[in-house]
Amino acid sequence: MPTSNSFANIFGNNNRKSPNKSKDSIPGPTRVKEPTCPQQQQPTPQEKTFIPEKLDFKNVAYAAIMTVCAIYITNAIIVGFAQFFAVVFLPLVYLHASMSLPCVNTFDVKNELMHVLRGDYVPEHVAQKPKTFVGKFINDACANIATTKATLPGYEVTFMNILNACIITKVRVPAKKLDYYWIGHGFKWIYVGSSYIQNN
Repeated sequence: MPTSNSFANIFGNNNRKSPNKSKDSIPGPTRVKEPTCPQQQQPTPQEKTFIPEKLDFKNVAYAAIMTVCAIYITNAIIVGFAQFFAVVFLPLVYLHASMSLPCVNTFDVKNELMHVLRGDYVPEHVAQKPKTFVGKFINDACANIATTKATLPGYEVTFMNILNACIITKVRVPAKKLDYYWIGHGFKWIYVGSSYIQNN
C-alpha cells in the first residue's frame, strides 16, 4: 500500500506550477532563405544588318537628265542676259557718256583746286570740317590764299580723253609736290584724289 510520503509526493507534484515560458522563448516560424542564384545576363538583341536597296537606274538616269537640263537652261539665261547687256545696254551707256562729256574749256584749275583745299569733298561727319558760319568763312579765306600760293609758281594741266566716254584731268602743282586728278563725266568734273609727284 502506498505510504503518506508517496501521496504527498504525488499531490505535491501536481500542485507545482510549471514555470512560465516567455514569449521570446517560443520559437516562431522560421523563414527559409531562398537560395540566391546569380543573375542571368539577358541576351542582347542582335544588331540589325542594313541591307542597301537596289539602285533604280531609271531614277538615277532621270535625275542626271534633269540636272543637265537645269545647268543648260541656267547657262542659256546667263549668256542671253550677257548678250543683251553687250548689244543693247552698253551702247546706250556709251551714248549717254559721250553726249554728257564736259568741255575742256569749262575746267577752271584755280576754282577746282580751291574746292579741294577748302575741303568740299571731305565728308560732313569729319570733325575737322568747319560747321559754323565763322569757321566756313575763315576756311574759305585760308583756301583762297593756299590756292594762290600753290598756283603762283606755276602748274601743269593734262587732259586725257578715254574713247570719248570720259576725260581724265591731271593737275601737277610743284609747290605742293602733288598731282591732283579729276574725271569729266555727266557735264561736271568729279574729284578723284591726289598723289605725290615721283621724282624720276
